[in-house]
Amino acid sequence: MSLLRLAENPRDLIAGIRVLQLLPGIGPKRARQLMELIASSRGDWRVWDDAAVGKAAGATWPQLLDVLRQLTAHPVPDLASQVSLARRFYEPILQDKYDNPVRGNGIWNRSSSWLRGSPTGSRC
Repeated sequence: MSLLRLAENPRDLIAGIRVLQLLPGIGPKRARQLMELIASSRGDWRVWDDAAVGKAAGATWPQLLDVLRQLTAHPVPDLASQVSLARRFYEPILQDKYDNPVRGNGIWNRSSSWLRGSPTGSRC
């Protein structure tokens, strides 16, 4: 829900911090800085295009920006499409963060399970 709230209102500090802190490598301080950047630009997402988020955020940062652009495109996607887009974006992040506590601090190489011989590709 926070991702949808942030797309609707880029100045929503609480929603923004919740969204950003789920990304690998972004903690409370950096999340607040990024939200202050949005506030100073009057809610213009383009200010985040050049934001330095560090290596840990990796591919998730451009993916987040892409999702936000899709959620705010005109015409606005229907609610079911918005929820589906948010779910697809967050699924690997949440699986890595909560279903894989050993690796827990970042998106890991999904192909590594195949290298271990797992026929399903599932994480153990």
